[in-house]
Amino acid sequence: MAYLPGIGEPAVYPSSLSPEICQRKAQDCLALAEKAPDPKQKAAMFRFAEWWMRLAEDAPLVTPPDLKDAP
Repeated sequence: MAYLPGIGEPAVYPSSLSPEICQRKAQDCLALAEKAPDPKQKAAMFRFAEWWMRLAEDAPLVTPPDLKDAP
């Protein structure tokens, strides 16, 4: 099971959350950060971009649970 850095709680990855999707989200956040007029908003978007990139790095390591036996 993967853990979010610094938090220690299990990370939940939907089966549709691929590294490529996470990287695109990070790029979106970086683009928004560049356009943000407020320094606090800019900093927040840079933090979100960093978070998405960490997820992109961890996503291949996580195998979604087998749902074929789910009710």
